Amino acid sequence: YLEASRLPDGQLARFYELKTNKPLYFTRDYKLTYRDDDVPTHYTFKLTTGRLKRAAEEYEQLKDASLESLRKPPRPHKPGPPSRETVSRAQRAVEALDQRGRWLEKGRLKTHEPTSPDMRVLRMATFIENVRALSDYLAATREQ
Repeated sequence: YLEASRLPDGQLARFYELKTNKPLYFTRDYKLTYRDDDVPTHYTFKLTTGRLKRAAEEYEQLKDASLESLRKPPRPHKPGPPSRETVSRAQRAVEALDQRGRWLEKGRLKTHEPTSPDMRVLRMATFIENVRALSDYLAATREQ
């Protein structure tokens, strides 16, 4: 399906119309269209296909495997208190939250003109780092 859905430039559209499989896009003013010449720049409407071959190979390896053989054994829980670093990372993540529970920091959106030098944005890298810190702490303390 994915190979058959490639666009002339070799990429894949993020969205395809049901039944016709035509690629779908949105214009800068968010009107649905089949054309890709006026799409917003803050969102990816075309995807590279670099991992398709690897995904197809992995599918071939796994398609006939039993469900039991695909189950991963549970990771052993290491008993004991969390490390100082784990506690410190979790504390920093909690302390960095604003009153609404967000991790905001100075920055600007790539596609918008700066409206203020003090503009605050949510960076996904920061979000992921902080959620990972909290998850590590919870995992280390789950039996305490």
